[in-house]
Amino acid sequence: MDVFRQFGSLSAFVDFAKGPSDMPTYRRSSRTKGNQEFTGTSSWEEATHLADGWQEGARRFAQQSVTLAPKGRKTRRTTAMREVGPGVLSMGNYLTGHPQPYVTLQETNRPRPGKGKIVRFLVNISASASVKTSVIERRGAAITALVATLERAGRRCEIVAVAVSHASNGGESIEYRIALKKSQEKVNLPSLAFALAHPSMFRRLVFSARECEGKDIRYKVGIGKGDGYGKSTDVKEVESGTIYLGAMRGRDSQWKSENAATEWVRSELKAQGIELK
Repeated sequence: MDVFRQFGSLSAFVDFAKGPSDMPTYRRSSRTKGNQEFTGTSSWEEATHLADGWQEGARRFAQQSVTLAPKGRKTRRTTAMREVGPGVLSMGNYLTGHPQPYVTLQETNRPRPGKGKIVRFLVNISASASVKTSVIERRGAAITALVATLERAGRRCEIVAVAVSHASNGGESIEYRIALKKSQEKVNLPSLAFALAHPSMFRRLVFSARECEGKDIRYKVGIGKGDGYGKSTDVKEVESGTIYLGAMRGRDSQWKSENAATEWVRSELKAQGIELK
């Protein structure tokens, strides 16, 4: 039977990943030391510390996203109300007998409004073993830059991370979905930076969560039988209108360079009707 688990926040998922496991520690890939090229961290303890917020990654990604500034447009806003002119007579105020029917208007540059539109992301953080840590970081940086730019342009973003795998022989699957940001929440860049761009999110935290499953479940999805931690795969169905990023594989061309990743961000912004300066 396929396993499906949903987590309401990154912290809830981390708590699950920290849970007990009947696997011997020496066999747990999440606890392997000295494999920094693969996981981006030297230990399990370092990974769980970064899960509280990857500050260094957040600083780097913030600098990268500065160049992606949404084009503003002239808008008018009320700056004062007066009993008499100069100013513009507000007919609404005048007809209702407001004591200050005159208003002063000032032009200002503001990002184009999103009209309350919610942009939904479903990001598959699964990665095949051939995917380099630099590629994982580059893709994650591009996604966080896209989200930050959309929010500055007045769009509200909802982000869910997903990790899916099944046995190499095509057996049963195990899927985790983790809510990283709700539409009404502000962007928590250090948290998003770790969840979307740090290799340890998948290669330590998700691995550990799978190690916490019962032996019968682990064996059915190919964990603990000498054939790795299952085969990363894509979700079967994606809700219409959702921006979906599939499981990472070594052949993905849009993450091969900074320029390619930036072009991907620009194309997604264009699809959302956002122009850049």
